[in-house]
Amino acid sequence: MNKLLVASEYTEPGFYVDRVCEGLQRELDSGHRCGLLLITKNLEMSLPIIDYATNVGVTVLTHVTITGLSGTVLEPSTPGWEDTCSKFRLLSGPTVLRVDPLIPGITDFHTIEQIVRRAGECGITRCRTSVIDYYPFVRDKFQKEGLPYSNSFQPPLNVRIEVLSNLFCICETYGMFLESCAENIDLPGLLKVGCASCHEWRALGLDLPSGVPKRRECFCNITKYDLLRHEPNCPNNCLYCYWGKFR
Repeated sequence: MNKLLVASEYTEPGFYVDRVCEGLQRELDSGHRCGLLLITKNLEMSLPIIDYATNVGVTVLTHVTITGLSGTVLEPSTPGWEDTCSKFRLLSGPTVLRVDPLIPGITDFHTIEQIVRRAGECGITRCRTSVIDYYPFVRDKFQKEGLPYSNSFQPPLNVRIEVLSNLFCICETYGMFLESCAENIDLPGLLKVGCASCHEWRALGLDLPSGVPKRRECFCNITKYDLLRHEPNCPNNCLYCYWGKFR
């Protein structure tokens, strides 16, 4: 049976290397043919996961998230973007840059352009993004810190189009495709696909099960299996995290 494993949409896998490797081994011992979708903001800490998976014959697709906000109240514990970009060349497998989330009034597109350029120079051709969702507990945190926010769940449509268009133009300049997650916006050239879409299955050398439903909100294949789905803690402590309510 093909199985797309994820580490992780819930926490930073670099802090849980042993648990991820043990979970991966359990799936292999169960007879599954696996691929691993690694989603990380701390690439250096996550490299042992890639090494382990490679040694046991599992293909890893690495999604590296860089927002340019490290060291701020929004991302107090993530590594600097320059440091992370310097690690791109250590990756030999398929890699996706995630500029996620875009935060209107806060995201610095001059920094984002440098990040995209560095990624493009290392042969990365895919960029994924979404615009921040203002959950009530996120709004409360932003208000407490004196940060700009929207009183609605999503920023106004024209604002979302503006920030997505800005990133699209940067990606186009450096030969990168831009994909959006859970953004119901028709922007020419913007690809609306889930994080565990058919692209990920193909990149991992897995056969996508036929007739499998997708999440309505983000178009993600629901058969993905997160190895850290029960982990309630994330030491990154990102202020905007949509799992923050549960921590």
